[in-house]
This record gives sequence, structure tokens and C-alpha cells, in this order.
Amino acid sequence: MGSTAASTALLQYEIDTPLCELAAMIGEKNAITCYKLCLKAIYDLQAICNKINPNISFNIKPSLQYASYRKHKDGLHREYNLRKKYGFDVEWLEAKDVANLFGFEAPAALLSAEAGEIDAYRVAHELLRHCVSGGQQVYNNTEIISIEEKEGHVILHTDTGNVVKQVSW
Repeated sequence: MGSTAASTALLQYEIDTPLCELAAMIGEKNAITCYKLCLKAIYDLQAICNKINPNISFNIKPSLQYASYRKHKDGLHREYNLRKKYGFDVEWLEAKDVANLFGFEAPAALLSAEAGEIDAYRVAHELLRHCVSGGQQVYNNTEIISIEEKEGHVILHTDTGNVVKQVSW
């Protein structure tokens, strides 16, 4: 009933740190891996939604990142070049393209073909319903106090003593 119900539910592979900056922080190979895993997660979630309820509306949609000021254009273009180099489906838009396609002014933009659009509230409830119908339990108002990684899966320990193990979809 909180932010999930009010979410725009646009799922983007771009994390809070631009790819160029992330590459400078952790290396290009690791940064590309992060972005590709985030992109994969969109399609994984789409597959999960299709499996648990084919009537869930999950659409692949484009997303737009634009330069707010002319001084941001060069950095955005570097971002475009790096994403293009590694096969991300992106398009460079000049100011006239942004105005023609979207009806507002921006010095330039990066149009990504791959984002997900969902009804986050419905998806959250369908996922919970699916888990419960499969025999899993849902713990409301429960704090995760520790996380273990074991041989490709995750185990969560709660403040109530319950243990949650990763479920395969």
C-alpha cells in the first residue's frame, strides 16, 4: 500500500550510476556485467509474470534519458558510445529529434529500446499469491537480519527465527 501502488513501474536496466562512471569505478568489464544483468532481470521478470499469470500486463517499452543542459551532452554521448559498443539497443537523438518525437526541448537524448512497464501493485500481489499457492509462507512486518549466499542460492534469516530460501521460478 506504499510506494509500490504509486510507482510508475518503468523498469530500467540503467542503475543510478551511469555506465561510464561505473566503468571508471569498478572497471569496464564489471560495469558491463552489472548493466547486462540488470537488462536480463527485466526479461527474467517478464518470463516469471508470463508463467504465473499470462494475463499480467508486462510490456517492453523504450525509455529516454536526456541531457538537461548543453554541458551534459558530451557525457551523455560518451554513455551512448559505451552502451553501443557493448550491444545495448540505444539510439542517439539530437535536439531536433527530441522535439519532433517527444515535444519538448533538450540538447540531446539517449533512447533505450529496452525497459519494462508493469502494474507493480498487481505483479507484487500475483507473485505473493503464486508463492502461497505453491506452499510457501508470506511473512509480513518481518526484518531480514542476515543474508547467506550458498552455492548459487540465497538464504535469509529473519528477526522471528524464520529462514527463507530462494525459490526457483
